[in-house]
Amino acid sequence: MKKDKNIVTNPGQEKIAGNIVLKWRQMQEAWAAYMQRGLEHFSPTGKKYVVICFSVFSGGFCLYLIAASVMGIGNKYSIVTPIKKPQHILKSGEPARVFNQEAEYNKIEKLKKYRDSIYKLKKNK
Repeated sequence: MKKDKNIVTNPGQEKIAGNIVLKWRQMQEAWAAYMQRGLEHFSPTGKKYVVICFSVFSGGFCLYLIAASVMGIGNKYSIVTPIKKPQHILKSGEPARVFNQEAEYNKIEKLKKYRDSIYKLKKNK
């Protein structure tokens, strides 16, 4: 038997989520009312034709999207590229260029001094 988890909720999050659901519901109701008013003057046969046309067009578009993704038709926005070895690495695994070791060492030492000074400032507070 599973124990119920105590879910901690934030009242602010609940209020925001409730507002989102309310706005979405209002938008759905407004769209349904608009569509109802738009189709009132159609006969039952005309309404059937509208539904059939909508189904054919949306189904055809879905089939096109499926075929395009399988056959590679259309825009190539997402292209998989192979991972390349960085150019600064030779085949032996050694760096291709030699760094100025003294300059790098001095940068690291300056960074250590800066880090230590910040630590001392925080410690004194």
